[in-house]
Amino acid sequence: MRIPAESLEEIRKTLTTYMLNPVDVYLYTQTLNCPTCPDAESLAKQLEPLHPALFLHIINPLLDKNIPADVDLQYLPLWRFESQKTDPGIRFYGLPAGYEFAVFIETILTLSQNQPALEQPYVERIQRLQHAFHIKVFVTPTCPYCPQMAMLATQSAFIHPKIRSSIFEIEEFPQLAQQYNIRSVPLTIINDSLFIPGALPPDEFIRQLENHESLEEKVGPHDDNDKGTGLIIIP
Repeated sequence: MRIPAESLEEIRKTLTTYMLNPVDVYLYTQTLNCPTCPDAESLAKQLEPLHPALFLHIINPLLDKNIPADVDLQYLPLWRFESQKTDPGIRFYGLPAGYEFAVFIETILTLSQNQPALEQPYVERIQRLQHAFHIKVFVTPTCPYCPQMAMLATQSAFIHPKIRSSIFEIEEFPQLAQQYNIRSVPLTIINDSLFIPGALPPDEFIRQLENHESLEEKVGPHDDNDKGTGLIIIP
């Protein structure tokens, strides 16, 4: 995967303008059974020289045994982020291409600035949440509505220590499309029990988190390993 020279220059300008603190991006890849891993490695190698505070680490899980216990290596390539030695629980699975690349860069800038991209009233509502959430967003590179949900998920994880976000490029993981019966994107799944098709504005997305927290307080938390069942919320 080669990024055109003019696009690399635009990315360089963006990083130069907005990056403040160092950010480490860990890319987990393997040689076998990972068709997009070579492209992911190529992307990482092209991005790292663009700013001295951006550090890309390419890791082969078969060779490197010093991998954090909470890193799920079931789906590769996997991108993990750290800032100031802190992991906010943001994961990108697959190649962050097309429309999703903007969310990838925005995540780096958010961590570097240590400042969420959402407006303060939304930040405060997310901070008031009490329960743990795992937000999964299934996207494709050609979906113009997917970045909105991916951004809300990653920003929520950055804001709240009990929230994790996982962005899946679903065309690379057809087994997940079958498991969750995904027919269109974006599809957002919260705690494997709340299914949200389509894109939502920030206010409605946070309201879904708030409502789901109230529901879990009544019936108890959902088992994250129980796949494919739950409430379907249609905006």
